[in-house]
Amino acid sequence: MTSGIEFWTEEAKAGRVAGTRDTLARDLERITLGEHLTDGMNVLDAGCGDGGTVRYLADWFKSSRFHGIDFVPELVEAARRFIEKPRVTFAVGDLLLPPAGPWDVVITQRAIINLPDWSAQAGAIQGLIGTVRPGGRYLMMENSADGLEHLNRIRAGVDLPPIMPPAHNRYLRSAEVTALSEFLDVPVTCVQYSNTYYFLSRVVNAALAAENGFEPHYLAPINRLALMLPAISEPCGQGRLWIWEKP
Repeated sequence: MTSGIEFWTEEAKAGRVAGTRDTLARDLERITLGEHLTDGMNVLDAGCGDGGTVRYLADWFKSSRFHGIDFVPELVEAARRFIEKPRVTFAVGDLLLPPAGPWDVVITQRAIINLPDWSAQAGAIQGLIGTVRPGGRYLMMENSADGLEHLNRIRAGVDLPPIMPPAHNRYLRSAEVTALSEFLDVPVTCVQYSNTYYFLSRVVNAALAAENGFEPHYLAPINRLALMLPAISEPCGQGRLWIWEKP
């Protein structure tokens, strides 16, 4: 088994699809994050990868300052090649030892799930919240074990096999996050923004593909349509946004 640094060093070679081959799901993540920012903020992206989300948000919020860190030098170099200027910077860094800030907003995007267990994840969450200014936010956009299990129950109803998390990921449990919120005395709200997308892409599109004898494609028209539809209440989206509001 490769180590985390080896996996992500190799993944850096994937270019635009580094981190996920489902680029529409990633686009939905970026749109959702943007809905929870306002211009003029000082923002840290911890685990920024090749800086794609920072670039997207910097184009949207032209008076904000963004700093991205990642523990893979190759990814940081790729981010710098695309964009680096006084209000958008990148550095090699570890989300377990984030720069102190204080930040108006801290973002993680499928970064906490790369840590090996809940103890490490909880420690990282606490450390990141510690860098947020009073009244600021930590936008924790991560994958949900509860959402994936619910999705797999729906898939089983139409004879689709379960989706398994990647071996290097450990998805979060809502009960764990809630318990940590109570322990830290920091309110957290969960936004289930991806329910519609995962229902249409991983159930409807997948079932239609299976019925017609071909592999489902991430860029299928029905998946593109899912980006434009409101989120359904069925909690089947594995992508969730936990918003920590620092008192």
